[in-house]
Amino acid sequence: MSDTAADPTPTGRGIRRRRPGSCLAKAAAPDASASTLARVTDTIDLLLAGGGTGGHTTAGAVIAAIARDLGYSVAWAARADSYEATVAAENGIRFEPVPAFRLQPKNAARVARSVVTARGLIRRWRPRLVVATGSWVCVPVAFGAKLARVPLVVHEQTLIPGSATTFLSRFARETWLTWAASAGAFHGVTVHTGFPLRPVLRQPVARADGLARFGLADAPTLFVAGGGSGAESLNAYVARHLGELLGPWQIIHQAGTSPNLTTTVTVLEQAKAALPEALRARYHVAGYLDGEHVNAALRSAALTLARAGAGFVNEVGQLGSEAVLVPYPHSVNGEQDALARELTVTGQVTVWDDADLRNDNPERLAALLHWTPLTPTGVTSPVVPTDEAVDRIAGRLTALLG
Repeated sequence: MSDTAADPTPTGRGIRRRRPGSCLAKAAAPDASASTLARVTDTIDLLLAGGGTGGHTTAGAVIAAIARDLGYSVAWAARADSYEATVAAENGIRFEPVPAFRLQPKNAARVARSVVTARGLIRRWRPRLVVATGSWVCVPVAFGAKLARVPLVVHEQTLIPGSATTFLSRFARETWLTWAASAGAFHGVTVHTGFPLRPVLRQPVARADGLARFGLADAPTLFVAGGGSGAESLNAYVARHLGELLGPWQIIHQAGTSPNLTTTVTVLEQAKAALPEALRARYHVAGYLDGEHVNAALRSAALTLARAGAGFVNEVGQLGSEAVLVPYPHSVNGEQDALARELTVTGQVTVWDDADLRNDNPERLAALLHWTPLTPTGVTSPVVPTDEAVDRIAGRLTALLG
């Protein structure tokens, strides 16, 4: 049984604030003062662990921004040459590679060695707190923290928790939840903190300005956002119907960079090249969009067609974007479907089955070609608003780190 705190700290009370324009309002800049640099070299206040997916990685970046705004030094330990390493670099967060392997019997020896590596890192950096944001990527550092007797906090982004976070909650000081309904899956103390938008997505962007960043005109725009390997059916659908879709829509397409994709950016560029020039000018495709461009796309598009990963669902819910969410059919325990359906109460989100795209359901294509805007219900989004979530996480960090 869990002891759940729904509102763990009075808003803003006891929290040290920096001046306006700090890293909560923009991407965090690296700590610059000589005293801080010395502190980072010798000790770390907060060590982040986790990654692998957009949700786990975005959560780490958001928690880092809040911690740094409070004046704490932050570092991140996870896989080398990974998405989380890229995000840490984008946000000026010190990063140290630690090997990680899926928790399978055949990997037992390698997992054990990676825990030893993580424990050595923790002994060098002497963090006062470790925050694990999920997936098997965070396990070596979380176990290293346990062995070194460093307090551990787990942050869960999904409604149906993963096995790594539920297991690690046994050893955690507390578990921070994005969705209060997930509390029963965890051991020990849970705190409903929510999941704030990453700082770069909190910046307003006028539609015309946002579209101009993609070289597009101020016209009805569809934002297509896949994930990793899960982007394949969305990419293939767009490739098959690109000429048709570019009639009513201009399209911003984040196609993913996974080596497992068949319908890659190269394939999509080839499909674009086969179109008349007037249509080619209406299609922007890229493997990866940084936060600034995701913000511009979400705020400028009339409709978003996307997977339903934890981070993206949170961003759609926070921004009130009109969206067709297509849950990845192989997500663990159907977590993407559960997350997507949480947002349907607002009336601004509808959920389609992946099979409708794979099998070219004519009704779905007709809906996209003759899109009728969804009707808001007036029901508030179930996600915790960013300002409130920031204060909740800041309150817990202050309580744990002093």
